[in-house]
Amino acid sequence: MMTLTKRTIPGLIALVCGAFCAPMAQAAYTTGDLLLAFRSTNATANTFVVDIGQASLYRDSTGTIDVTGNLGATLSAGLTSAFGAGWASDTGLTMGILATGFPLPGDGSGRAVYVGASGTTYAPLATGDLNGLYSNITSFANAGADGSFSTFVANGANASNVSLGGNGAVISTSLSNDYTDYAALSAYFGYLPAGGNELNVVNGFTGSTLDLYRILASTSGATDAPTAARTPQLQGSFSISNTGAVSFNAEPAAVPEPSRVILLGLGLGGLFVRRRRASK
Repeated sequence: MMTLTKRTIPGLIALVCGAFCAPMAQAAYTTGDLLLAFRSTNATANTFVVDIGQASLYRDSTGTIDVTGNLGATLSAGLTSAFGAGWASDTGLTMGILATGFPLPGDGSGRAVYVGASGTTYAPLATGDLNGLYSNITSFANAGADGSFSTFVANGANASNVSLGGNGAVISTSLSNDYTDYAALSAYFGYLPAGGNELNVVNGFTGSTLDLYRILASTSGATDAPTAARTPQLQGSFSISNTGAVSFNAEPAAVPEPSRVILLGLGLGGLFVRRRRASK
């Protein structure tokens, strides 16, 4: 039996935190999971979709997450299965990301979505657009004529799919409810501005990133809420290397402007002086 010492306790705490705080590969899709999707505008008639864990893990991150490390060989195997061994040279290969946020704790009392953007900043969405985007993401993830995305991910139920260790699925674009059935070439699901919704993977090798935005229908009950409902809020960014390594870098916490810090200090100093005078 191991005896706990001051030296072993910190190690055990770190081990437990690592097990429960890291984004784990999902065996089946659940609401709130981020889906990382790859597709090509060239001749390859496949898409590759992988579940990279709950969106809240990325939303609440304060540093860097090694997405590839948590998924093992799934990403490289999936890209090769879907687009061939030369996928890194496919100039039409793109990466996108999306999820529904409701009912994730901390995402408010209304519908919420997570979407990617490359080289663009989303304007606030109309209520109808947010609702439509939410519905289409939900439909893509949970239903369809060829079975649920959970089934695709878990065991590649359709003969046209390739099972990838319970984490991802290669899906033929000829199937109903495929990613491309909902995503136009330049815009996600018809409700976001055209252009900049996906990252061109080849360009990604030079340092381009796919930003992750959270969009809340209501700020009531939300943690780290945006200034107003339906306002896209940057959470961080994803990047990919030409070996298929994907990482996430959290958006740095806002730092108060120097002028505000000075004013706050002067205000606290004034209160201190008044209290000292009153006590004399």
